[in-house]
Amino acid sequence: MKKIQLIVLCIFFFCVNFFAQSKKSISGLKSKVAENSRLFDTNINKAYRDLNGLIKESRKLKDSLSEMKLLERKCRYFYNKNQIDSLVIASEQLQKVSGYYGNGYYETMADVYLAETYSVNRFYDKAIFHLNKAYATLQQDQSESKKIFYAKANVLSSFANVYMDKNEPENAVRKLREEIRSGSELKDRNEFASFQYLNYANISNAYAQYNLDSAYYFARKSVEIKPVSISEDKSMIDNYTVIGKYYEHLKDYKNAVKNFHKALKIGKRTGIELNINSIYKSLIEIYSQQNQKDSADFYENKMKQYDLQILQSKYNSLQEVISKDKEEQNRSSNMMMLLLGLSAALALGISIFLFLRFRKKRISTAGKTGRN
Repeated sequence: MKKIQLIVLCIFFFCVNFFAQSKKSISGLKSKVAENSRLFDTNINKAYRDLNGLIKESRKLKDSLSEMKLLERKCRYFYNKNQIDSLVIASEQLQKVSGYYGNGYYETMADVYLAETYSVNRFYDKAIFHLNKAYATLQQDQSESKKIFYAKANVLSSFANVYMDKNEPENAVRKLREEIRSGSELKDRNEFASFQYLNYANISNAYAQYNLDSAYYFARKSVEIKPVSISEDKSMIDNYTVIGKYYEHLKDYKNAVKNFHKALKIGKRTGIELNINSIYKSLIEIYSQQNQKDSADFYENKMKQYDLQILQSKYNSLQEVISKDKEEQNRSSNMMMLLLGLSAALALGISIFLFLRFRKKRISTAGKTGRN
């Protein structure tokens, strides 16, 4: 009896110790995920190096929320690096995992990133399909949480990106103004400032395609409202780029170059390369007009290298997108064939049933007639 009690006691302490260690491990993982998030805001290249290891650890500990956070961060990395081919694969991973765990927020983010990959490859209808799907998922959530609010804002931003890719900046501005208006839901002053800082930078970027005065106005507004706690990021790259283009338009080349170099400096520090070739193009034009051939040649080589990298990435992503599209069409075709087959089988079954019933009725009637 004492031996049994001793065994039970040992098992009990083993379980307590096991769960305590497991809880401690998960807590340690969450700390590392938070630390990686802070690093991502300042240097995405350094933060990216730890992502695969953290994802592996989250799966080992069965911490699904940390896994989805890290997968979404991986998508964000490839988006900021303009590596569309890798973004397709990362988005599909996020879509699969978030679907398995039934997490609406991360399912939405997967759709947003997939929409970006379709849009870049000019599959605009597919991109809009994924964004409408994402928005419909969010509408089903009645929690009114901040996370859902920001997810809806991300969908609107992505809609704007699609319109920019379609060369419809006016429609992009319309979506971004809708997003700016939604900011009235945020009552905290700092939270409101952080939200609009991003939105003003985005709308400035859209206006730059057809109205530089409005673009400059919103870029300056974004710079002014930026909270001190936020380090200079992609939005500030966009702001300095737009301000540089505004001065370039005024032929104030000194201030134009100054702001372009501010944008490049942030890009180099953070590792963000999205749309950096537009800065190279402006610097080439300015240095060429000022007969600074060495500087013009330097940035022309940079632009060629960047364009070659992006072209290869887009080609690879196009193959991925076409392959995915074919898979969806095949699934749709197989489903259609299955439905047609089931319909035909059902129709045949009903026909046989009616035939046998009619035949039985006739035999029954004939029997009665014979007896009479």
